Amino acid sequence: MLKPRFTIGILVSICWLCLDISIQAQPKEAKAGTSTISGRVTLNGDPVANVVVALQNPPGPPPSPGIRVRTDDAGQFRFTGVTAGRYVLGALAPGFVSPSDQPYGPQGRLITVSEGENMDGVSIEVRRGGAIAGRVTDSQRRPIAEESVVLIKLDEQGKQQQFYNPMNSYFYLTDDRGFYRLFGLPAGRYLVGVGSKPQEILHLGGRRIFYTQTFHPDATEESKAEVMELSEGGEATGVDVTVAETMRAYLVSGRIMDAETGQPVTM
Repeated sequence: MLKPRFTIGILVSICWLCLDISIQAQPKEAKAGTSTISGRVTLNGDPVANVVVALQNPPGPPPSPGIRVRTDDAGQFRFTGVTAGRYVLGALAPGFVSPSDQPYGPQGRLITVSEGENMDGVSIEVRRGGAIAGRVTDSQRRPIAEESVVLIKLDEQGKQQQFYNPMNSYFYLTDDRGFYRLFGLPAGRYLVGVGSKPQEILHLGGRRIFYTQTFHPDATEESKAEVMELSEGGEATGVDVTVAETMRAYLVSGRIMDAETGQPVTM
């Protein structure tokens, strides 16, 4: 009769030990921030109402979903309980752009907030974005669906810079009729194209059919591509791309063997 009680006693002790470890292992609640950030979103000096303003961590770990609020009728926004640190602050307004937006990556401006700081009067200026629309077809004028459109922005010196909108990855895909429409673009000069270079195929796994890189209207060389001039709030239509050649990828497999032993080599 003593042995069962001894066993039960051990089990109870172990359970209490596990409970104690579990309690100690629970993370402490994150300390609430004591800072505030407030400001106004404007378009040509006028307030912009009902626009989402996002406060996020800069690129890199740890990832953060960020905090989002909407502007009121006066274009005002306010974040409370913000912890000290560096953030990206920007307006997420479809069809609009901000002078602080980057060609690639998070939209907005970098700010630094100190503990207990009340950062007031932060101004976020937005402008009406432009749009580029067209259709992608093959040499037989058949539509190419679900094909990625490549948008390259040229700076004042003509240097190329790939432009990407992280808000929507489907932004760059053609529809079932081969049509696309890229909107919310800053004014500037652009090249529009589709397809891949032969040396890029190895990095695009999963697909067996590829299209030769082609720029509007049907140039396979960047130097012969037509440059699109886009004004603020303007729209360029009929920016079609005709892909001239299709490339097929092949799957290659095999084994690496040791020449002396004839056994497979493990890496």
